[in-house]
Amino acid sequence: MRVHGIIHSIQGESTLIGVRTAIVRLSGCNLRCRYCDTVTASRGRGREMSIPEILRAVKILGVKFALLTGGEPLLQKDAPALVRALRSRGFFVSVETNGETPIPPVILRNAHVVMDIKTPGSRIKRAADGRVLLKNLGILKKTDELKFVITSEKDYRWARAAVRAGIARGRTTLFSPAGRGPRQRRFARRLAGWIIRDKLDARLQLQLHKAIGIS
Repeated sequence: MRVHGIIHSIQGESTLIGVRTAIVRLSGCNLRCRYCDTVTASRGRGREMSIPEILRAVKILGVKFALLTGGEPLLQKDAPALVRALRSRGFFVSVETNGETPIPPVILRNAHVVMDIKTPGSRIKRAADGRVLLKNLGILKKTDELKFVITSEKDYRWARAAVRAGIARGRTTLFSPAGRGPRQRRFARRLAGWIIRDKLDARLQLQLHKAIGIS
């Protein structure tokens, strides 16, 4: 497998925010989002590692949680086998995916999935004219999560319409403001205001690892 890096940190996003975790960042991505903050992982080759090598690297960190992210981790054919191997060793496994890559059944059975819904501000082209995203939405578990990265008020209105149309089907829905630093914090305050004003069933999410300055 092509691995950009394995680090011992905390989860910076999702409902598992703050949990001590082994973050396995895989290389390669099928998208080029305008706001991508992992460009080196998305476009780099990474280091070739076998599943046993990855398992050993995760085990020595002494954690209960493991996160597969990228790039887009599901582009790698051995991702399902890695998830199954981690799960069989007692890890709680999460997978972050961009929503534009098919989610294999093995992933659904063995991992907590956090799936992006790409907003217009991402400037990506939907895979198979949106059919991949629709299929993924149809198979996610109730305990999985959806994430919208919001770049503007236009993005917010688009995401709000999707939520009100029932896209979440009871799943936790995260609204994450794009950007970093003071500009992101100012935009996050505006985003919070919109969510409150509209009484929207969505959770404001800030990237904790960036806020406190760790990887």
